[in-house]
Formats: sequence, C-alpha cells, structure tokens
Amino acid sequence: MGNIKYRTILLFIAFLLLCSFWVSKVVVNIDLNRDHEPTTIASSDLPERSPQVSNPLKQTSNDLDELYQQAAEAQPYLDQVTQKVASQLGGEALIPETLKARERARKKIAADYGGEVSRITDLARSSVIFETEKQVLQALDILQHDMDVIRIKNRFQNPVNGYRDVLLNIQMPNGHIVEMQLHLRSILDVKYKFGDQLYQEIRTIEADAIQEQRDLTSDETKRIEQLSSQAEKLYNEAFEKSQSQ
Repeated sequence: MGNIKYRTILLFIAFLLLCSFWVSKVVVNIDLNRDHEPTTIASSDLPERSPQVSNPLKQTSNDLDELYQQAAEAQPYLDQVTQKVASQLGGEALIPETLKARERARKKIAADYGGEVSRITDLARSSVIFETEKQVLQALDILQHDMDVIRIKNRFQNPVNGYRDVLLNIQMPNGHIVEMQLHLRSILDVKYKFGDQLYQEIRTIEADAIQEQRDLTSDETKRIEQLSSQAEKLYNEAFEKSQSQ
C-alpha cells in the first residue's frame, strides 16, 4: 500500500514537471511570434500630405467642355482671393479677362500631357506682382493657410536659369484646380524685355532638332549654353536689385 502511494506521488510530480515544460515552451513560442509581428502605424503618425508632391495633378473630368464650365465657375472666386492677397500685402493683381484660349489649351494638352485632358490646370488663372521676396513669401503663407493648396513650385528655392517665381495650384470649392503665380516685379521686367526672347530662341533651336529627329550640334549646344547663361545673369541681377529694397 505504501509503495502504491509513493508511486502515485512520483507520477503526480512527473506530470506537474511535464505540464510546466509544455507551458514554458508555448510562452516562448508566443513571445517569438510577437517579436516578428509587422509594425503598424496609426494614421496620426503618418506624414501629412505635402502640396509639393510631384505626382501629376488631375481634374475631376477628362472632358474639355466640362472643364471649361468648371473653370468659368471657379474664376470669380479665384479673382476675389487674388484681389484680397494683393491688397493685403501691397501687390498688384493681374486677372485675365478670359479663360485660357481653347486653341492654346489643346496645344498644351497635346504637347505636355500626351493628350490627357484632365491634367491641364491653368484654364482659370491669376497672378500677383510684388516688389520684394518677403511679400511673395507672406502671400504664400496666407494662401497655404486660407486655401486648399495642392501643389507648389517654388522657383525662389530652385531658380530656372535664374528665373524666380512661385506657382500654386489651388482646388476651388467646386473641385476645379486653378493656377496662381506670385511674381517679383524686377524679375518680370527682365522677362518681358529680354527673357522671353532668349527663351524663344532656345526653344526654336531645340524644336528644330526634334523636328529633324537629330541631336543638337555642338554649335547649337554652345549657343543654348550662352543664352541660358545670359538669362541667368540678367535674372540674378534683377533679384539682387529687389533684395536691396
């Protein structure tokens, strides 16, 4: 009887040890699995959408007639915003009398967007001219705060052959995307007097090579470099002039 009791106790102890080993093994496996679980990020931890994302902007329609109707509805609101920013900071509002001409729009869609109508964003547009870079940046801050700015091209940060401006694409209450440009007067003066002429000569040289399906000649490349250098010098001088005001 004593042996049976002793044997029963030993079996019970062995059973407890076996259970303890099995439980510890399960726990270890669970911990290892936890170590390899993918990390999830809450939406509040994700970076906010940047208006400088380079993905192509698209209108809500791919029909040009519909886009012109939307643009006609959006332009008066854009005009009000433009006038308000200009008067608030002492700038000059430039508002076109009409929407972008259809022929120009068609050419731009074909040349720049591969025929994709929804990518044109300057049917409704406006500009403000300022005297100083400080005013331009103040206007940019106001627009980013008050409007739904979905893309910014800041050529004060990245000048193109010395040329500087800020281009904003803004989504209007009706969903249509419009374009607003913020200019420095000194830069525009150079553009109208010299810059456009230099730019057109560069474009003509490049267009001729494309039309003839050939690379640029060494003389053409040299001429483009000369024109670009000349434009950069003129624009940089104009910018420095504005900085002294």
